[in-house]
Parts: sequence; structure tokens; C-alpha cells
Amino acid sequence: MKWNSVTLSHVGHVRSVNEDAVLTRPDLGVWAVADGMGGHEAGDIASQKVVSALSVVELNASLSGLVDSVEEAIALAHNDIQTYSAQQLAGRTMGCTLVVMVAAGRVGLCLWVGDSRLYRCRAGGLEQLSMDHTQAYELGLRQLPVTKAESKSNVITRAVGACDPLHVDALLFDVCEGDTFLLCTDGLTDEISDEDITKVLIQQDQSLQSQADRILETVLAGPARDNVSMVLVQHVPLSTEQARSVISVEEGTDEDSIKHEEQTALRCLVEQYQKGMLTQTEYRFARRQIIERCLEGGSFHSGQEKIDTRSAHIVTAQYPAQVLMHPSCFDKGRMPRWFVWVGLVCVSLVWVGLVCVSLAALIYSLL
Repeated sequence: MKWNSVTLSHVGHVRSVNEDAVLTRPDLGVWAVADGMGGHEAGDIASQKVVSALSVVELNASLSGLVDSVEEAIALAHNDIQTYSAQQLAGRTMGCTLVVMVAAGRVGLCLWVGDSRLYRCRAGGLEQLSMDHTQAYELGLRQLPVTKAESKSNVITRAVGACDPLHVDALLFDVCEGDTFLLCTDGLTDEISDEDITKVLIQQDQSLQSQADRILETVLAGPARDNVSMVLVQHVPLSTEQARSVISVEEGTDEDSIKHEEQTALRCLVEQYQKGMLTQTEYRFARRQIIERCLEGGSFHSGQEKIDTRSAHIVTAQYPAQVLMHPSCFDKGRMPRWFVWVGLVCVSLVWVGLVCVSLAALIYSLL
């Protein structure tokens, strides 16, 4: 699997300091964009701390292990930002939004905090893969794309370094030949429509650099009130000879190898972990099973009705309880904790019943 990627970052027309930071590590299959917050004394430091932590992540033998390492780097940066704020800024709020794309083979995973976004352009269509952590999105009120100036409710609800505990969202997606991915800050998406982005990215006769330049030019033609940063990543189609050499590795997979079932299973895990229903060890163990089965091209879910995962990003209460607690969200050899507790309660009730019967029989015999 080969990748091309380019980065662009611009201070915009209003700000004096660029508080954004970007990262490209095609050697690992990791790309990231961070958008600093907290003012010129803190925002750029926060975003740089996150990118610096991600830049030293080492190559891992598995995609799931790499995702764990990326998550650990984010957690380290989160703690580092909070320590810096306490020591240097008297505890003033500072942090950054973040979106990270991790990919291997035909499987990709998005990790994000805040409203920095990941888009996928495929077959002439643009799809937003991440979902903003803002009041408007999480309350399910956002029906049409609006800018921050148009919606006061579009307030960030999560940021690295600025909230405790830090919850990093995760989403699985499939990767096909010719896909183009856009990681960007809200300084870009607030100034250009999805339609205009699509018009640029579908021009396959242009280089990735030319596409990035055109997007930036469009943004700078407007007010450009915020810093503007992006990473464009493109899966490079293999030649016939190269495709034959890797066919054994990807045998059994297809372009739709990641179904709604796998996405829903991961979404279940994320929700349970963020609600404190799973420990970090349990969460990562189960997530590893999902990722590995996706890489193998197998189906993770078992007979459960398909769920539209995009609605679950907005209103998590829409998840039916049977899906949230479905055993397919865990390794087949393990029982979910709720099942164990129900079993213990049932056993306890049986013992209480037996004791009551015995006491009643004893009292009856004495009388």
C-alpha cells in the first residue's frame, strides 16, 4: 500500500500567530492535524506538543498496536499540556483539537477530539468521517452545515489538554484504491463548502499539491478569520505487477470489507469505555479483536440488525440496549460484565429463597 501526502498551513488574514500543527508519517501510515486554542501564548504550544508526541511513535507490527501507541502519545501530550498550563500560565485553559488518521492495508481508523475533521473523497463524492465534538452536533440540533459565526451553540466540548477525563473518539473505515483523504482544521471548513472541496478533489488530472493549493486559494479569497491547515492523503493505485505481489496479503478482502457491523461494534466499545463501563485494558483488547478481524476480511458482528452508525455519533441514546451490551462487542471467549452481574444476582436470589423456605419449614415444625 503506497501513499502520497501533502501539507499546507497558513496563518489566515486575521490572526498574527499560526496555532495549528500538522504531521505526516507515511512510513507508519499516520497523519494528523491539530488546532491550538488558548490564545497566542498557549494555542501553538498545545498543538506542537501533540504533534511532537505523535512524531516519536514507533513502528508497530500490527495496526491495533499502532493505534494503541497513537492513543498513548495523545494521552502523554494531554498531561504535558496540563502541566505546562499549571506551571507557566497559572492554570489558564489551553489545549487543541485533533484529528488523526491511521491506515494499514484496506483498513483505516480515525481518532479525533474536537472539531478538526477527516473527510474521504471517493467516486466523486465527499464524506465526513469524523463527527464534531460540539454542543450543536452532540445535541443533535445540527441539520445543515453552519459556521461558528452562525451558530453560538457550535462550542467545542472536547479538546486535548482542556478537559478531564480526555475521551478520544474512534471510527473504522475502509480504504480503496484512488481514495483521497482530507484532514483539516475548522479554519478551512468554516470558509469553504463541502461542494467546493469536492470540485477540487475530483480533478484527478491534478497533482495532490495542486489540489491543496487550490483549496487554500479558495479559503484565502474569503475572510480567512482563522488559521488554515490541511493534510491531503491519497492512496496510490498499484501497478499490475505490484498488485499481484500483494494479492496474497489482501486475499479475502474487498472494497466493502468493513461493514456497518464492525463500525457499530467499535462504536459500542467507545461508548461503553467513555461511560466507565469498560476498563482501558478491556477496551483495547476488544478493539484489537475488531481491527484484526477487519484486516483478515472477516465479519465481526453475528446476526444483529444493522445500525446507522452516523446517527449514533450525534445522539448516543439512540443505541438500543441490546446493541450496547451485545456479546459481539467482545471477544468470543469472554462474557460482558453485565452478564456476570446478572448471573450473580440470580444465584443470590435463589439462595435467599432457599434460606427463606428453610426458615419457614423450621418455624412450622417448632409450632
